[in-house]
Amino acid sequence: MSITLDFLLLFFLFIIPGLVFKRAFFYKEFSKQFSIKDNAYTIIFFSFIPGLIFQVLGFFIYWIVHEPDYTLHDILISLKGVVNKKDSIVPVDLSVFIIHQLLVNLLACCSGFLISRLIRYFGLDIKFKFFRFSNQWYYIFSGEIESFEKFKNFRNRVNLNIIGRNDFKFMPPIADILVEGNDGQKLYSGYLIDYDLNPKDIHALDKVYLKYAYRYRSAREDDDSKMIIRKTAKVPIPGDIFILNTDSIISMNLTFVPTPIEQIEKKNERKNSILRWIYTLGVGINIYILLDILLFDMYALKFLIPEKFSNPILLQPWYVRILVASIINLIFSFLFPIQNEKTKIYSYKKWLPLFAAKIILIAAFGGLSYLLWK
Repeated sequence: MSITLDFLLLFFLFIIPGLVFKRAFFYKEFSKQFSIKDNAYTIIFFSFIPGLIFQVLGFFIYWIVHEPDYTLHDILISLKGVVNKKDSIVPVDLSVFIIHQLLVNLLACCSGFLISRLIRYFGLDIKFKFFRFSNQWYYIFSGEIESFEKFKNFRNRVNLNIIGRNDFKFMPPIADILVEGNDGQKLYSGYLIDYDLNPKDIHALDKVYLKYAYRYRSAREDDDSKMIIRKTAKVPIPGDIFILNTDSIISMNLTFVPTPIEQIEKKNERKNSILRWIYTLGVGINIYILLDILLFDMYALKFLIPEKFSNPILLQPWYVRILVASIINLIFSFLFPIQNEKTKIYSYKKWLPLFAAKIILIAAFGGLSYLLWK
């Protein structure tokens, strides 16, 4: 592939933001899904689409704030002229262009980070296969696979009610692993703490890490009676971590151990405190936004809202200002958790109906502001 100026512009404008988005989107256990070892054309194609979206969003934001007299096409032609030492069609300041590119990449990074975390937080990858990450082993070892639709339907059909179990709240599973060795088959067991994926195939395991590992063999006369289960001896493996290569694994059986209720309640209490703090801070900011627009002539909001929007707002009567403040508050409140009136617990459950109601209110207040605007 010959590298031309057109390709370099394409790479910096669209490919890099797409790669930044994917790098931020695939995190922790799912990070292997991002790889630069794939086919170059595959990387370019699947990076170009999100890169194009963020570039359009970046220029849209730039256009709103600056109202330039030139287009993206003009900028590209101008940059080619600068590189080729010819006259530029548009007097583009390269430093401004570089800053714009940094902001586009920052937008891509933040979007990738937030979208993937929201998918995980709301369990969209559990409920819908479309959002599911490719690391199937994470869902298996974490126990989340039991909340997949087919597994839940099976439990409902056979009326299986496992006491003490709850979705997504399992300790590391106990793994019984049968492997094929030079001297025959061997069985190992232990708490499966971590695992590695095969770097060449993210759908395959490479290694598993066991704590408090045991191996099984035929019982001997000198074995401690506590080690013997029928005719088999359960022998502890010395050491802190037992690393097992998965090349020779024949089968694996997992037993999910529910997390103690005390640990769950403590974790929920800490989470509720954080969400309560977010809610309180958000309410305080919303009150200030209302006062800032109504009484303080947008002293603080002038730094966030371009003058072409803030100045016309200040010329409006008080009731229009209240409507505008309400719209801003509603938009900002999308980030707020919801408090359950009975339990007083904050969460983002049942967030979608409230989101739809806020959209309707924003549209209503926006239409009313348009009619009353002077």
